Amino acid sequence: NIGVEPSEIGRLQNDDEVIRQACLQF
Repeated sequence: NIGVEPSEIGRLQNDDEVIRQACLQF
């Protein structure tokens, strides 16, 4: 999901994954 907007990730994955991905991206 690298390069994907957090909002886009939210539509594909649950909130926990969003937080994890956000931490990895930023």
